[in-house]
Amino acid sequence: MTSPASSAPPTARMSVARRVAGATALIMLAYGLAKVAGFARDIVVAQAFGTGWEYDAYRAAFEVPEQIFVLVSAGALSTAFIPVFSDFLQRDDEGHANRLASAILTLAFVVSIFLAVFVAVFAHPLVAQTVGRGFDPQRRELTANLMRVLLFSFVLFGVGGVFQGILNAKQHFFVPAVAPALYNVGIILGALFLAPRWGIQGLAWGVVVGASMYFVAQLPMLLRGGLRYRPTLGLRDPAVHQVVKLMIPRVISLGLFELNTLFNAILASSLVVGSVSALGYGWSIMQLPETLFATALATAVFPTLAEMANRNQIDALRSTMVGTLRTIFFLTIPSAVGLIILATPLIQTIFERGAFNADSTALVVWALRFWCLGLVAHASLEIVARTFYAMKDTITPFMVAGVALITNLGLALYLRGPLGVGGLALANAIAFTAQVLILLFLLSRRIDGVDGRGLADGLLRMGVSAVVMGGALLLVLNVLAGQRPVVIAAVGLIVGAGVYLGMVYLLRVREAREVPRVVLRRFQRGAMVPSGD
Repeated sequence: MTSPASSAPPTARMSVARRVAGATALIMLAYGLAKVAGFARDIVVAQAFGTGWEYDAYRAAFEVPEQIFVLVSAGALSTAFIPVFSDFLQRDDEGHANRLASAILTLAFVVSIFLAVFVAVFAHPLVAQTVGRGFDPQRRELTANLMRVLLFSFVLFGVGGVFQGILNAKQHFFVPAVAPALYNVGIILGALFLAPRWGIQGLAWGVVVGASMYFVAQLPMLLRGGLRYRPTLGLRDPAVHQVVKLMIPRVISLGLFELNTLFNAILASSLVVGSVSALGYGWSIMQLPETLFATALATAVFPTLAEMANRNQIDALRSTMVGTLRTIFFLTIPSAVGLIILATPLIQTIFERGAFNADSTALVVWALRFWCLGLVAHASLEIVARTFYAMKDTITPFMVAGVALITNLGLALYLRGPLGVGGLALANAIAFTAQVLILLFLLSRRIDGVDGRGLADGLLRMGVSAVVMGGALLLVLNVLAGQRPVVIAAVGLIVGAGVYLGMVYLLRVREAREVPRVVLRRFQRGAMVPSGD
């Protein structure tokens, strides 16, 4: 029996494809701007603080406040709020949509404030028992003080994240995607103008400035988009009940992920000085291709997946998910190989100046290479998990995340001894790879297949192409040994991209033709996304 999607007119399917591709292009552009700002931030911060004990305290201070944003805002939005909110929008029920948005905004604010006050009051014991467990008393005191400052920013992020979800559900992507660039600008301002006077405290207040800019930047479009906010908790609203019901497993699932991060920070605090910083720098660099490619694609396609699930268009949902996943493979496999091989000249070029010395480079490179072993898994999870959420299933990803947590904890304890900070990153990579494989297996049973043969074939061809690219990069390192790091990095990136694109074209990887065509058609106002057929 054919699904509604299968029988839909070609023009309708093309309209959806163009909308997703256009949104993806805008989000990639916006995320690209945010990542440029993020690299500028990291360069300025690295020059001022390197991987010293103060920056270790600063990175550790982020861990607990970040739970507030992730659990409150991301938990409600990306999984629970958008599908329910989109349902009202599809029915042109603006009244119910506004009431739901108002209630979720109010709940996000109230819960964020409550958690922030709780963490501020108990900051010292929280630090002593978690992220600062391996710190000396001076670093613990500094971490607790920084944490209290950072809590202001995460309350703003808690509500600002809801803004982002509302705009995304209404197919507005550029402004909420570019807003994080303003956040990074705030941190840069803090590093340049506040840190010279207040030290690492100035950097923390720069985070608050950036979060305020992120919050305010989204307000004009939100108001133009028709939001009519009315303070209400909506405790009797069935739609709010549905969001909360969907949200609870997702919050727990995200909590398990954050426990992984928190556990890594606790273990890193007991390793050599600079380990917490190195883990953070390596994670930030690994996230560049993940955010630019996978998060952009998944963010753009999620509202469409939710619409398809609401309409029971399973064929279309499967095709869209598989096509997006193959595109993520196509972009992130060579990114992982390139970052692993070119790690040293890249880190030297980006960070090695001021307080960031050769020892800092070696420590970050060690962490980055192991982080990159999990890049494809982290990127794939963006779309695989969202497919479950689009079908309003937050239980399955939660259960599988629990398995990943146990795997990560056990491996981290075992690997930190022989591999140090690299062992923590490797444990995470293995755990997330297992998580994605399990979810894909379960999703295949749920939607009658995920084109496993096509995915495996694509992985093999892309993997072979990336191996050949890796060989070319090793040759570049040997030929250019002794040259300036920036020269090695630049030549390596150009050669690597050229070899990979040439190989995937020769091996007839369809994304080698489809992805450039998507980009060209986007700028010609006629875009398509790679299909999963």
